[in-house]
Amino acid sequence: MTPSALDPEFLEDFAPQWRAAWNTHDGQALAALCTADVEYYDPALAQTVRGHGAVVELVRQFTQAFSDIHFGEPEPPYASLTAQKAIVPWHFTGTQDGEFTPMALAPTGAWVEADGVDHWWFRDGLVCRHRAVYDFAQVMRVLSEAAVSA
Repeated sequence: MTPSALDPEFLEDFAPQWRAAWNTHDGQALAALCTADVEYYDPALAQTVRGHGAVVELVRQFTQAFSDIHFGEPEPPYASLTAQKAIVPWHFTGTQDGEFTPMALAPTGAWVEADGVDHWWFRDGLVCRHRAVYDFAQVMRVLSEAAVSA
């Protein structure tokens, strides 16, 4: 292990805090796990968002759209052996029972499941860059099919 590797024990402690912040709809708790200048990317957003306020708003928008939002851990996160970075698998479930503001998508009532991974880059023990990777087209198919049949 090189000095720049991410400590797996740190990651084992950090990842549940991240998941808990999402699952309790606590944008402030999620922002507290990020640097003040965090860059946060999700395919559902029009652009990368930056900063604590944007992270808090992001959580609000997702939990407004999916009031029963839940992120599970299908397998443990992976700590990089060469950088302050982790790859974190997740399983998302939720019912789109509210408007999804970033896309002006009215409630469809659709049950959505998606598997993906987060890439987290760390600085001083906090996420300074986030990138979610998942099949956004699959999520949109489910939502659009529900909207058409509604």
